[in-house]
Amino acid sequence: MVESIEHKRLKTKARGLLKEKYGFVDSEIFEEYPYTLKNSVHIIIDVVGKSSDNFIVVECGNTPKLKETNIQPKSNVYEIE
Repeated sequence: MVESIEHKRLKTKARGLLKEKYGFVDSEIFEEYPYTLKNSVHIIIDVVGKSSDNFIVVECGNTPKLKETNIQPKSNVYEIE
């Protein structure tokens, strides 16, 4: 599947959020991050900031309900449009 220009733009915006608000550096930011939910379902998260003490998820655009309702903790999940 080809990624839209708008989705790429939102991912860039997500990277900026992770850098500016949470202090992540490029080596701590991952796009298309594989993640396993508690029910063993595998999903791909658009952008993740991950360090030894922090894990922040950013979903770009329309987020499927499966992702929206199952990624934990909720306080670390953002959706940008």
